[in-house]
Amino acid sequence: MMGPFVTNLLLKSNRSLFLHPETRHIILMSEITPEQIGEIIKQLRKERNLTQTELGEKMGVKKSSIALYEKGRDNISLSTLKRIASALNAELTINITLK
Repeated sequence: MMGPFVTNLLLKSNRSLFLHPETRHIILMSEITPEQIGEIIKQLRKERNLTQTELGEKMGVKKSSIALYEKGRDNISLSTLKRIASALNAELTINITLK
């Protein structure tokens, strides 16, 4: 379950992200920046009461890698996003809709 801080973060990020009020799914409304992805990772990690070191241990990476992901300074791959979601016991959903 996502806390109010993450909800507020999502709603304030230039409407790039939207938290559906009923399903609580994150919907990408337009392009998202690496920094926004990093901020979401950081807030979800904090919701799970994990340090960067602990998340890194769950993923098999160093704390410095987690710090790079959270700062949006590393071009994060889909496989890495899957590993982060798994380590956070979260579900990663990607929805692509034709215009």
